Amino acid sequence: MAYLSVPAGEEHAYHPFDSEHTDKPQFFEHRYTQSSETYLGVTKRIMIDGQVFWLQVVQEVPYWKTLAFYSIEVFVKGVGVLIVLHLIVATLLCYATVKASLAPVERAVEQARQIVPGRRGARITEEMLPYEVVPLAAAIS
Repeated sequence: MAYLSVPAGEEHAYHPFDSEHTDKPQFFEHRYTQSSETYLGVTKRIMIDGQVFWLQVVQEVPYWKTLAFYSIEVFVKGVGVLIVLHLIVATLLCYATVKASLAPVERAVEQARQIVPGRRGARITEEMLPYEVVPLAAAIS
């Protein structure tokens, strides 16, 4: 449906428009809660022979399309944000876990750097080392 609306200031337009912002098209959605009908449209101010008119183009949207659109919007805005937040938290937790797990290996590396020829008794402590690295530490010491 398309309506050539009434002169500016009249109250017979299909949907209210913002007369403050007349340079750009104004998009709107109108829902009837009693019948669950939804209409999407756009309002644009036009001049004809020096007189201001509001052109409104309106299209009825089936209920299932409206429901699908809003379901996707809720998912993207709600669940999508939660997924991103969970990914950030999971990344930070993985980083902290790996860093904490490798801390004993980093200590062993520092101890290995201090082992030099002629310095007796310098050893790598095997305490708190992951069991996979213990044979390497024993071989170096």
